Amino acid sequence: MTIVDLVATPLAMRLLVCLGDQVAQLEKPPTNVMLRSGNQVNFLMSLTKNECCSGLAWVRVSQISPSSGNNWPAQDQTPNRCGTQRYAVEMEMGIVRCAPVATAQAIPSDDRWNISAVDTLADFAAMDRAICCFLDGFGGLALPGAWNPIAVQGMCVGGTMNLTASANPCNCVDDESPAAS
Repeated sequence: MTIVDLVATPLAMRLLVCLGDQVAQLEKPPTNVMLRSGNQVNFLMSLTKNECCSGLAWVRVSQISPSSGNNWPAQDQTPNRCGTQRYAVEMEMGIVRCAPVATAQAIPSDDRWNISAVDTLADFAAMDRAICCFLDGFGGLALPGAWNPIAVQGMCVGGTMNLTASANPCNCVDDESPAAS
């Protein structure tokens, strides 16, 4: 029997497809578009690759909470005899690029910073359009979150945006479940 996640994975994949479609339309699209896991996304660098300078766009599931009552997307605080009726799946989208970096001889020019800021805001627009794409035909509850810039760190600059979407609790496996195979 193979067991797969039927709650968060379909939502994350839907958002990733939308994000990929939207960043492909950017003048300077990120090379890497992927799902990431963990409590935060670390921007990786090696001797042969720098995710920031090649551009990184991601979707990460940041929280899954039972949210059965009228307080969606707040987490349930009282027991429910029927179990979880609905989940609130919080997803983070993010895009990072190479930041203007100072050298021992000079700091980045105003023009380099202006270009970086405009690129970062174009990335915000792509994430905003990805949410519109996600919502098109979704039919469930959804709550877009704020866009937040990421502090310039490790040659990286960018931002993140959250989207919380409702999901039915369908990970229970029995003989009739589509997760059982």
